[in-house]
Amino acid sequence: MTTPFAQRWPESQRPTATPLPAPAVVLPYLGMPLTRTYAWPARPQLVERSAHAWWLAVACWFLGSSVGQFRHSPAAIAFTYRYPAIQGAYPRFDAWSLPGPLAVVGFGAVAVFLASLVFPMRDGTQWARVALTGLAVPAELVLLRQIGQSLFTGPATDGGVVQGVLAIVALCAIPGAVSMMYRPATREYFQTHVDKLPPPL
Repeated sequence: MTTPFAQRWPESQRPTATPLPAPAVVLPYLGMPLTRTYAWPARPQLVERSAHAWWLAVACWFLGSSVGQFRHSPAAIAFTYRYPAIQGAYPRFDAWSLPGPLAVVGFGAVAVFLASLVFPMRDGTQWARVALTGLAVPAELVLLRQIGQSLFTGPATDGGVVQGVLAIVALCAIPGAVSMMYRPATREYFQTHVDKLPPPL
């Protein structure tokens, strides 16, 4: 027994049934790139030079201070302790004669902190530029004190000469680093990172 459909459509002329395509399932966030690329302005050469000048100043200060501590520079930091009067055959060791090698650990912590601030400034962060500018003033005062004590006070020592020369290099590098951060060529680079994010590419 044939159905009316089979009678109306012969076998040779019967249309073939094609399956309809399933609707595309769009999962959110799977088609997005993992990293978004922003059209940041290119890093100015002055910003790169300013970062190198900051790192040079920090390295010279740390090396000079460390050499001064171990080579008994007049500017070396000495830990002071209060000892009671010692009687008898045991001699008293004056704490002022200690060069303070533990101060090198503190110098290293300060150097790492200052050097770490240069990285966000190099990437255009405004707060890092302001922080480095504010720290430049006390840094210059510390370097001037080290130069005066290591070169012009007390007996001349090889540690004092090395510390004084490195302090002079750092003293000259810091003003140059600060001035390069505020040149007109770098203003747009820092301002773009403060105002808003540019549209993604």
